Amino acid sequence: MHRQTRLDFPALWQGFATAVLAVLLLLLAPLQDASAAQPVDTGLPVVEIWTDGNVPITSRDIYLSGRLKITDGTKMKYGAGLYDGAIEVRGRGNSTWDMPKKGYRIKLASKTQLLDMPADDDWLLLANYADKTLMRNHVAMELSRRFGMAYTPRLRYVELYLNGEYRGNYLLGEHIKVARDRVNITKMEAADNAEPAVSGGYLLEIDAPDYLAPDDVYFMTRWQIIFNIKSPSNSKITAAQKAWVANHVQQVEDVIYSNYFDDPVNGYARYVDVDSLIDWFLINEIFKNQDARWYSSVYWHKDRGGKLRMGPAWDFDLGAGNVDFSRARYPTGWWVRQSDWIEQMFYDPLFQAKVKNRWNQLKRTQIDTIFDYVDQTAVQIDASQKQNFKRWPILDKYVWPNAVVKGTYPKEVKYLKDWLKTRIQWMDKKINK
Repeated sequence: MHRQTRLDFPALWQGFATAVLAVLLLLLAPLQDASAAQPVDTGLPVVEIWTDGNVPITSRDIYLSGRLKITDGTKMKYGAGLYDGAIEVRGRGNSTWDMPKKGYRIKLASKTQLLDMPADDDWLLLANYADKTLMRNHVAMELSRRFGMAYTPRLRYVELYLNGEYRGNYLLGEHIKVARDRVNITKMEAADNAEPAVSGGYLLEIDAPDYLAPDDVYFMTRWQIIFNIKSPSNSKITAAQKAWVANHVQQVEDVIYSNYFDDPVNGYARYVDVDSLIDWFLINEIFKNQDARWYSSVYWHKDRGGKLRMGPAWDFDLGAGNVDFSRARYPTGWWVRQSDWIEQMFYDPLFQAKVKNRWNQLKRTQIDTIFDYVDQTAVQIDASQKQNFKRWPILDKYVWPNAVVKGTYPKEVKYLKDWLKTRIQWMDKKINK
């Protein structure tokens, strides 16, 4: 006799409902993720980065595969360079890498224009976490353009979303490298090992020992200045090229500290492009840039057969009074002028006269008017800074190495402007005394 099975309808219905709910949640998950990543409109372009599998970016050395999408801003409209495609991305920065809001390096598969910036495959995102104005780097680059430096890295304000999470206001811009639209010097080849080819081009950075990577190629002068060879790259430079540029820089240093250093024919001016050095010096001295006193991000370049030139100017987040561990916090007093090499050049009356002439040439039209640019930038990023400091509520908190904590964004901008005004007035008196 067959036993009749009794159906448990409540249990079946519960199981069916659970299954349907699971399917619905699975179907709706992409929509939920997309909704979570919807940007708030601040008028700036939006940069969205997704790493494959949403893997977090935890290394400054290892690139992760991912995707980049750039959407034009509703107010800051570029109409071009709106990328949507594959990338590789990693962390970047020295002391800034240890901060919660991190910077990033981006590599594209091929040279591509981003926004209005010339096509290339190497890009970066600056976080400006400790700079509560979000604009010290931006304003310094404007000064560099006004001074007519051979190359000024281009930077554009954007909103960054990483794996669907809002990360704040960033500067999207150009990684410093040898290229036609960047540091425009001859690109070295492996066969360039004899004169005149071995004489250039080279891109060098005065760097701090703590910032050197294990695979960096560098040399140290007799004055203990470390020159990190950025181009040719560590994987391409030959032994002959390294020896040549190291010997050449040492020769320049020896002349600078010789008893004929100010000789107009055989002194330092024979080897150093003085005009580029003066412009770089004035930009960094105006900001009293902490790292510019021969510590790091001090760039030089040398083209084939040419002189050693300074630039580009770079890395100003610890400038304009945003540092609490040195005299660079104060708007009075020399700073970059006391660097090796530069301090020696100031013993040359002709060099002093050139600095004075250049300062007076630029002051009224290019230096004194920078405050209007600060005000314009504050208006441009006002909606963005509000979102940034909702994400990072630090305006009333100390962040290394802030010299002051003003509590509000307008007060931070006012501090920057007041500091620069005092600084420029002090420099004007000293240079023209």
